[in-house]
Parts: sequence; structure tokens; C-alpha cells
Amino acid sequence: MNLMVRVATTVVRLAAACAVSFLFFVGISMLHAMIDVGPKTDKTKSAAKQVLMEVVRKPPEEEEKKALPRVRQVTQSSDRDKTLEHQMTMKLVPDLTVDAGVGEGDAAAGVVQVEKSQDLQAEVFEEGETDERPIPLTTTPVAYPLEARERGIEGTLVVFFIIGHDGKVKSIDVQKSPSPIITREAKRTIATWRFKPGKKKGIPVNVRAKKEITFVLQK
Repeated sequence: MNLMVRVATTVVRLAAACAVSFLFFVGISMLHAMIDVGPKTDKTKSAAKQVLMEVVRKPPEEEEKKALPRVRQVTQSSDRDKTLEHQMTMKLVPDLTVDAGVGEGDAAAGVVQVEKSQDLQAEVFEEGETDERPIPLTTTPVAYPLEARERGIEGTLVVFFIIGHDGKVKSIDVQKSPSPIITREAKRTIATWRFKPGKKKGIPVNVRAKKEITFVLQK
């Protein structure tokens, strides 16, 4: 009887030991599995992110390779523009060389002559100060206005005017007039007069002229 109890006790102890060992090893395995889950998942996610970033983002080497041709094209374009601009500038630059048939002294004399002509034409000379007097070409007589005759207006008109170097009357200054009616008629008519201009040293110049006209009624 005691022998059977001992055997049963031994069997129970062995079974308990096996169960404990099994549970111990199984628990350790499950614990390791639980511990490895987090890092593996994180590693997988990070690896996926890296792959996506590599796919979306272009390598910097390729960007530099694509950028370099653009810079070269711009440089070539600017060089070409500079060349064209230089050629246009060369075409537009006037030839300042003096003609072989014209000396420097002749050119300087021509410039001086032009300056003298401009200076003389800017001045106004009196009739006695010119080498050649102005010659009338078209000088319509100043009419005696009908209104002035009907009113019995008589008198002398004294008017000064400038004959330009082009032969046209530049300005009219009435110094004396019997009536505004006669003044208006005189200005209108004298403005149409034309002359061969007076000359000073062979150059046409402006000349101040004077004209007196007497208006008298016939009796």
C-alpha cells in the first residue's frame, strides 16, 4: 500500500515538473515574441518610408546634371547676344575718318563758317549795316480801308518790320497810325510781303526795315 502511494506521488511530481517546465519555456518564448514585435514593426515602417522617399525624391546628382545644361545654354545665349550686339554696334558706328580729298584744315574752316553763319543769322541788322540790302519781290500796297475813308480818317502810318534771312516778314511793329482800322489793314498786308534777304559777308541775315505810308482823301 505504501509502495503504491509513493509511486503515485512520484508520478504526480514528475507530471507537475513537466507542466511547470513546459509553461516556463512557452512563457519565455511568448515574452521574446512580444518584445520583438515593436522593433520589427518600427524597422519595417522606417524601411518603407525610406523606400518611398527614395522613389519620390530625385537624387541630387541627377538634379545637378539637369541644371548644368541649362546654365550652359544661358551662357551660350548671352555670348551670342553679345556678339550680335557688338556687330550691330560696329555697323551703327559712323565712319569718322576724314576723306582723303578733304584736309583737316578744310573741315575746320567749314565748321567755323557754319558757326559764323549761325551767329550772323541770329542777329538783326539795320538796313545800313548790311553789305546787300533786301530786295522787294512781292509787296502788295496797303489799301486805304473804306471805313477809314468814310469816317474821313487821314494821316501817316509808320511801321517797322523784320525781313528774315529767308525773305519772310518776321514781326511787325506799328509806331504811328491814324487809326486802328488802318493799323489792322497794314499788318495784314505787310505780313504777306516777300523779299530777297539782305546779306552780310555773303550770308543771308535778318534786317530791320521801316515803312511810311500817308493816307489822304482826294478832294
